[in-house]
Amino acid sequence: MSSIIMNESITDGRYGPATSEIQALIALADRASEALEVRTPATATPVEVNALIQSHFDRLTAAGVSNLPTVTGITFVMADAALGASFGQGADPETAWGLDWIPYREAVRSLRRRLNDEASTDPVRRGRLIPPLWPFAGKPSVHSEPRIARFSEAPPPVPWLLLCELEEALTDGLLWAVARSDPEGNPFRSLLEIGALGLAPMGLRGERFLIYVPVAGNGLNNAVKFGELA
Repeated sequence: MSSIIMNESITDGRYGPATSEIQALIALADRASEALEVRTPATATPVEVNALIQSHFDRLTAAGVSNLPTVTGITFVMADAALGASFGQGADPETAWGLDWIPYREAVRSLRRRLNDEASTDPVRRGRLIPPLWPFAGKPSVHSEPRIARFSEAPPPVPWLLLCELEEALTDGLLWAVARSDPEGNPFRSLLEIGALGLAPMGLRGERFLIYVPVAGNGLNNAVKFGELA
């Protein structure tokens, strides 16, 4: 499954100094989309995934996210009826994540709001918010068609709302590229890298970051059922 906006259509320099990072993020999204669509066995070890999550939180902190909750580790989750009911196609995104998920999600949203402000108020950055990624020039909140969470007749093998989470990570990562021009500091890149490994980041529940494992592999056979989590 390839992205709606092909990298080939984003010419060198199209988005100024952010172009190469944007191309890299779209390439990661394509890899994630393909890996999750065909249920590719996970190609990472727990140590590698933990390092990516730690990088995500370190970069969020470096970006000035002050209300970030503590993460003490990761938990790998497998599909069950409870997961499908909470995150499957047709599930309510407003209720899928309960109260214990909110602190992390609000922290990420606070950074998203800042990036929107930075990209839309600075003339140079706003000038990079152009098609094909941003159909309405200068409007960071309006972006192109989904690249990962696409509608299809058959339910995707990965719960729908988890694909939407990866889609948001891509959207936020692209906005970071325009607003900050700091590829090494992009906190959303780590989430897309996890997706490219055939896994789906779910978010921080309490102090544990949950990772959905569609197909176990490379030592990820200890995933627990979502309904069995305390």
